[in-house]
Order: sequence, then structure tokens, then C-alpha cells
Amino acid sequence: MSNSITISVDISRAQAGFKRAPEVMARRIDAKLSRGAEEVARDGKRNAPKAFSNLVNSIRADNIGPLHYRVSEGMNYGRAVEEGTRPHMPNSENLIPWVERVLGVRGKEARRKAFLIARAISRRGTRAQAYMRPAADANRSRLFELANQGVDEGLREAFA
Repeated sequence: MSNSITISVDISRAQAGFKRAPEVMARRIDAKLSRGAEEVARDGKRNAPKAFSNLVNSIRADNIGPLHYRVSEGMNYGRAVEEGTRPHMPNSENLIPWVERVLGVRGKEARRKAFLIARAISRRGTRAQAYMRPAADANRSRLFELANQGVDEGLREAFA
């Protein structure tokens, strides 16, 4: 009595699968990376400090090339919020809308408080309020999971 295993391979079907594989794999993985980038952007929006919500509303995921996504904010002060700043003297006039909104004061009182805040920033800088780094770190394993799902789906589709 002999045990035998017979494997039969349809060469033409295998060749067709290998021919389709690069396009199918790229499409499936790209779809998963797009989803992952959107999830990072969502968490960045959730973590971002909110005064006027301009920073929050500017966070988005962009496709910048094949299998390449970038999640970033569109405000010129985003990095300063994320990383904090060294001591510097900001223009206190630029702080007045924030003072009015957050502290609820107007007129001379808003100007005075804006000046005091500017002077404090000139002495101490601003503290970091990280929102993008924690979003990226929290989603790192999820991004790998999504990419692996894309590979699995691509293989199934290419060799179906």
C-alpha cells in the first residue's frame, strides 16, 4: 500500500494570475492604505486642540503617489501646536480673536489679555499639544493590518 499525493497545476491559469497580480495587488493595497490614512486623519482631528476648529478642519489624508499617502494639517501654525515653540514675541493683535473666543472678553480687556499672553509666550514659549504623532502611533499596527488585508485580497483576486 502506497500513499501518494497528486498535484495538478493549470499552467495557463497560473500564468494569467501572475500577469494580473501587479495591477490587482497595487489596487487592493492602495485601497487599504487610503482607508488607513483616513483613520489616522480622523484620530488626528479627534486629538487636535479646538478653539476655532480651523486646525481640525484642515487635517486631511492625501494620495501623493502610488501606494503613498500623507496625513497633514493645512494651517501654517500646525507644527507649532504639535511641537510647541521656543520663547518668541508674537504679535498680540493676532491673539485677540482667540482671547475673545476662548476667554469671552471684548475691547480693551481683550487687547490687554492678548498682550499679557504674548508677553508670557515671549518668556516661556508655548507647550506642545501633540495630536498627529499620537494619531500615527495609535494607528501603526492598524496600518500594517490593513496592508496585509490588501495583500490577501489581491492574491485571492489575482489567482481566483
